[in-house]
Parts: sequence; C-alpha cells; structure tokens
Amino acid sequence: MIRQHQLILIFLLFFFGKDLISQTSIQYIILKNNDTLKDIRIKKNYRLTNHKTVTFKKSALKNYSYTVDGIFKYFDGKDMCYSIQEKTSHSLVFVKFFADGIYKAGESVDSKGNLLYFISNSEDLVYLKSDEDLITYIKKNIPKFSEFRKSYENKIVVSYKSLGELVSAINEFLDPKTYKKEKYKYRQSFKFGLNLYPYNYNISTKDSEYQLHGAQYISTGLSLENRLSEHFSAYYCFSGSWQNYTDNDLLFNYISYVLEAHPEYYILNNRIVNLKISPGLSIAYNYNLHENYNRIGGVSKFITISPYTFDYLLDIKVEFNKYINFNLGVHSSKFNIIEQGSLSKPEYIITKLQGIRFGFTYNFKTKL
Repeated sequence: MIRQHQLILIFLLFFFGKDLISQTSIQYIILKNNDTLKDIRIKKNYRLTNHKTVTFKKSALKNYSYTVDGIFKYFDGKDMCYSIQEKTSHSLVFVKFFADGIYKAGESVDSKGNLLYFISNSEDLVYLKSDEDLITYIKKNIPKFSEFRKSYENKIVVSYKSLGELVSAINEFLDPKTYKKEKYKYRQSFKFGLNLYPYNYNISTKDSEYQLHGAQYISTGLSLENRLSEHFSAYYCFSGSWQNYTDNDLLFNYISYVLEAHPEYYILNNRIVNLKISPGLSIAYNYNLHENYNRIGGVSKFITISPYTFDYLLDIKVEFNKYINFNLGVHSSKFNIIEQGSLSKPEYIITKLQGIRFGFTYNFKTKL
C-alpha cells in the first residue's frame, strides 16, 4: 500500500509539479504609489496579461486588472516585468529582460499573442519591429560598429536567441573585463492547426487494367508543428478523407485515415513571410465502405483497396504571419488492389498512385 502511494505521488509530481510550483511561488505587484499587492495569482494568458495590462486574482472568485500606467513593476513567480516608456511611441509598456548589461534585450507579448522584442541602454527602450530596425539601432548607437561587425559574424535578426547573443556580444565588445558573450538556446514552439487538402491524382497498373486520370478528393485534419530552430521544424498531421470514384465499369469507395510526418526547412525566414520546403512520409489506413467492383472486359470482379498504404510527399509551403499556410505538393505511393473472383483465389495487383495536392492550414495563436 505504501509503495502504491509513493508511485501516485511521483506521478503527480512528474505531471503537475511545474503547475504546483507556479501556484505556490511568490508573486507581487508594486504600484506607482509604492503600494505592494501580495498574495495574488497573476494570470498568464496573453489576453489578460500582456504589454499593456496585468490581470491577477486576489480572491477565489474575482479577477482584477491594472494597466501599465499604474504599475512600477511586477513579479510573476519567474520573471520581473518593468513598466518602461518606449522611445518611438512615447507609451509605457511592460518588458522583461533576458539579456543584461550596458545594453539589454527585452520582450513582451501583445493582446493577440504576438511576441514583441526591445533593446535598451541606460537611457532609452526601443521596440524592434523588424530586423532592419535592429540593424539601424546598433549602427547608430554602438561605438566602432564596423570593428564590432568584423568580430561578430552571426546573422542579425529579431528573435530570442539572436537578440540575446547579439546584446551579450556587444556588452563584451564594449567592456570585455566585465561581460562575456553568452550562448542562448533557441526557444522551441508549438503550433496547432486545422488543414484542408484538395488532391488531384492518377492511378495506373503495369498491365493498364486499372486507369484513373484526374480523380479528386479532399482531406481535412489536425496538424502540429514543433519549431526546433530558426531553420528547422517538425510537422505532423492526422487527416481523413472519403475517396469515391465511379463510372460504368469501375467503382472505388473508401475512407482513408492518414498520419504524416515532415521535417521542414525554412528557405526564407522572417516575421511576415516564411518559405519552407517539406519532404515527408505518410501511412494511411483504408476502410472500404462496401464492395467495390471492376467490370472491364465483361467479367465482374469485386475489388478492395489494401488496408495500409505508404505515401511519399514533397511540399512547398508559404506561411504568412506565422498562422496561415498555403502549400503545393506532389505525392506518390504504391499499394495493392485486391481482386476477388467468384472461383479464383484473390489476386494482388501492384498499383501506382501519383498526384498533386494543394493545401491550406490555419494555425491557432499560441503564446511561445
């Protein structure tokens, strides 16, 4: 009995330990009038707590919100967030810093879930809307920029990893006795989506007994993308489709459930438009709805599609604002059509399928 209780405790700590620690950690808000709000639970959802607002729960039933104008800083149990005036807009924003020194790198999130990045020195906080904003800023503000650029060969882009490493390198360049260049890990992120794929394909066999040209169907499903680095991600999709083709002599009518996996490489990678190449493999489970048939040559044969098929895929994807994807791809597979005559044994006919697919995926907005 004791051992069972220990196993249950280990299970709870493993799966819920992070949440338990977050719920019991100290959180507080310091207002502009120097009052401190304690014994609170800050809401982490970006719709409630973002670059302009912090929402917290003081009692069991009610949420309270403060705008950035009334708060000096707050601690959410993990990070300290400061209320600072942004130079260009002259408006206050909440910022947490992840690289410190002569120059600092900071981030926040807006009410739509978009990450916002900032760079700061002892005088100003500047919002970095684009990579060009960052390059312009450091050219203008870093002494001996050309000399620094010769020693720093990394690509300069606005992201957690790139901005953190850039700022730490600048601090080391300006004061090597105090600061050392640091490495930052790329933040993995996940995107869940809904997708729609219209297909156009041809089917053929070696003896030309089965020939389909321009057959079409549509699949819908759910997708998951795990962004692993600035240039690579892993993409998974589970989808279903109803494939129905019929004429006077031939009937195919079955449902397919498909699981596919792709490594994705970002050819073009920026905040507005991304271009990706995505080779992949898929496995499909095919469920024949009823007896399909082939009446070619005046002989009626009942046929079924083999229960499993494997597909090779190659997609080119264009992604807008991280949430909307369009893609064009080719796919190819081989599978068996199983003929069952009235007297003969089942005959397995190797069949080749080739085609193209168009795609649309909408990714839900998630805080990274």
